[in-house]
Amino acid sequence: MLIAAAFALAPAAHAKVDYTDIWWAVGGTESGWGVNFAQTGDFIFVTFFIYDPNGVPVWYTAQMSRTSGETFFGPVYAVTGTWFGAPVFPPVPQKNAVVVGDATFVATNSVRGALRYRIDTVTVTKSIERQATVGMSVNDIYIGGISGTVSGTCPTGTPASFRIAMQIRVEQTIANNVRIEFSGADTTNLGRFVCAMQGSAIQNGKVLYVSSASYQCATGLNTIAEIESIRQLDDGIEAHWRANLGGGCVERGRLAGVKQ
Repeated sequence: MLIAAAFALAPAAHAKVDYTDIWWAVGGTESGWGVNFAQTGDFIFVTFFIYDPNGVPVWYTAQMSRTSGETFFGPVYAVTGTWFGAPVFPPVPQKNAVVVGDATFVATNSVRGALRYRIDTVTVTKSIERQATVGMSVNDIYIGGISGTVSGTCPTGTPASFRIAMQIRVEQTIANNVRIEFSGADTTNLGRFVCAMQGSAIQNGKVLYVSSASYQCATGLNTIAEIESIRQLDDGIEAHWRANLGGGCVERGRLAGVKQ
């Protein structure tokens, strides 16, 4: 009944991934090199921590905008300013921020992607991923909701979208096994089991990623889901997942909630 009610509601917008994080070469194989992404909407401000031919740290930034899908492109700047120890740091004039190249980021998924940047005549291409600093815990009970879309070769009559209020219980063990359980949140169905996803999570930066989670629902659904990202918010949680419902029917869902 809960799912049927959800399908009757208005279509849900597809939520975009926020790539804000510290990124480094995949596997941490190039520790000491990296980039910081600070994203707002379809814009990413990038700061590089890289070095010149003499091994001296050098300051570059990039301003990338979404061009299509999960691809971002923009200019790279070389910036010069006042010595850091000066009593007052005056604003850097525009003439001291010079375009010296360009950069492109293409996300493979929520935690990995390819970065290409050109500075003068030198072009660098790397496979990068989010860099984890300290462990994060999302173990708690939340109140919020789920929404998403269903597409592909689905049974006749399958609604194209869903949206519904839920109680969300997240259990995370020390070994990073994560279980996300959805229950009814309204007075009639409060606490009634709806669905659950469970699997082993890997932390990349500020995101937990589950490549293969069991996905079971009270309706009898029993399949595998890829939980593309689980993010800890100030006082809540959000996550995105993708699951093959069988026969080429694909569900893309999102959850969001605040601590109960």
